[in-house]
Formats: sequence, structure tokens, C-alpha cells
Amino acid sequence: QMDLIRDQAMTGGNAVVASYQINIERNYVYFMTKIYLPIVIILLLALSVMWINPKELEPRLTLSVVCFLALITYTFIIDKDLPKLPYLTIMDQIILISYIFAAIPSLESIYVSRFGRAKGKAEMLDTQYRKSLPLLYIFLTLLIIVLSISFNSDNIIKALAFNA
Repeated sequence: QMDLIRDQAMTGGNAVVASYQINIERNYVYFMTKIYLPIVIILLLALSVMWINPKELEPRLTLSVVCFLALITYTFIIDKDLPKLPYLTIMDQIILISYIFAAIPSLESIYVSRFGRAKGKAEMLDTQYRKSLPLLYIFLTLLIIVLSISFNSDNIIKALAFNA
């Protein structure tokens, strides 16, 4: 009604108004199972180097670098399934922090090999990383989602709604 009054005022009282509405929904289950879940599996494999003996630098680096490269390769493969937008989506932000968390095991392995010569210090650092990195990753992922929902709540909540 307000649009019609505004259009009539702008056109001198004679206006023909047509409007239409398009509802677009994303299948978020697809994104969770086909895109996000493989990223988490690759990341868990990268973090598994924390269970390899700190003295064995070569196997630790091999596993962590291969997982990092697998993550990069996988994101190139899934790039066709992600929308091309001029801003970072929630999925883009999660992929970026996944890169960071996939790189941490390589850096930690080098640090432990170089500076953590004392076996106790290396094992202690591995133990701390085993506990803290997965929790920190989950926390940051949830933080990204919560902040995105709070800044753009209407669209995201509608997109995540279950439609029967």
C-alpha cells in the first residue's frame, strides 16, 4: 500500500505497479555433509601428529604438510559449489580458520624439534595441543556462526529453518 502511494506521488498519480517475490533456500545439510565434514576429517588427521613421538620430526611433518595440501586441494575442488560473493560467507571464514589450524601442527612439530629437546617439555606441549586445539577450533567455529547470526539474524535464521 505504501509503495503504491509513493509510486503515485512520484508519477503524478498514474502508476502501474507490479511486484514479485522469489524465495531461495540453501540446502545446508549438503554444505555440512559434503563440504564441512571432509574439512573436519582432514583437520583431525593433521592434528593427529600430536600423538606421534616428538623426536620423529619427519613423519610428523610429512603427515601435517600432506593434510595441509589436501585441505588446499579440497577447497579448490569444492570452490565450484560455493557462491562467488564479494564478501566472506560463514563457510569461507570456517575454511580460513581451518587452514590456520591445519598449519599449526607443522609449526608445532618444528618448534618441538628445535626448542623442545627435553622430552618432558615436548610431550607436555603435545598434550596441551591435543586438548586445546580441537576445543579452540570448535569455539572459533561456533563464534563465527553466532556472530554471523547476530549481525544478520533474519536471513540466516530463515535459511536454517526446517521446512517440511
